[in-house]
Amino acid sequence: MEPVLRIKDLKTEFFTYTGVVKAVRGIDFSVNPG
Repeated sequence: MEPVLRIKDLKTEFFTYTGVVKAVRGIDFSVNPG
């Protein structure tokens, strides 16, 4: 069964007054139906 959502190499950064916060680096995941 194919996943309904597939994420590969997710990266998230937040920009603050003091600099960049790297919250997530290189996560892969999938969500299956049901």
